[in-house]
Amino acid sequence: MTNLFVFDIDGTLLSAGGAGVLAINQVFEEAFGYENMCRHLTFAGATDKNLFARAQNIAAEASGKDPISEEEIFSLYATAFENELQRQNTCQAYDGVVELLGVLQKNEQAILGIGTGNLAATARLKLRYAGLEHYFGFGGYGSDHEQRADIFKTAVTRGTASLPNPPSRIIVFGDTPKDIWAARAIGAEVIAVTTGSFDAEALAQEKPDLVTPSVASSEVYRFLKITPELRPNLAGR
Repeated sequence: MTNLFVFDIDGTLLSAGGAGVLAINQVFEEAFGYENMCRHLTFAGATDKNLFARAQNIAAEASGKDPISEEEIFSLYATAFENELQRQNTCQAYDGVVELLGVLQKNEQAILGIGTGNLAATARLKLRYAGLEHYFGFGGYGSDHEQRADIFKTAVTRGTASLPNPPSRIIVFGDTPKDIWAARAIGAEVIAVTTGSFDAEALAQEKPDLVTPSVASSEVYRFLKITPELRPNLAGR
């Protein structure tokens, strides 16, 4: 039976090192003359569709300029973000991510996808610059929906489109309470990691199936029922 995995990106798989903040601030300064837009925005568990709508309202009211189309603001951001990564690649995968994805990718009964609040374009850029893009065959993105549960649902729909039968397990990896809520909304199991901005206590309050310091933890492999001989060397973790 197939297991379908949905991974959040920021705080779960990798850190972009602040490149998104720099790019957003640049876009709103150039388009609206509005400086330091990101001081108004909260990113953890957010979706870019929602963030950019809020940011445009703030900038338009302050500047007196009309908002620009969603398509255009997304394009400006994706271009600025890629330029920032070309200038200095700050996307780095977290400890144990490559090892876990490598183990899962070798399993013919596992399919790997993305469920993220990032735009599809910037999600792919982050994965590519962190060396992770080739692990994932589908996804749901912040350019698809404002609500994270809808993003996860879209990811699952895309991931199961070519399967003859429904997956036996759907497992979400995330790092925020919103990831946990969204996973539960689609009936998925959820592993919460503390590599983002929420600690174990805050995540445990939302009752995920597992809270762990990172995907490198041996308890992740036990939860996924990956036998010891298939596990990478976790150095006692």
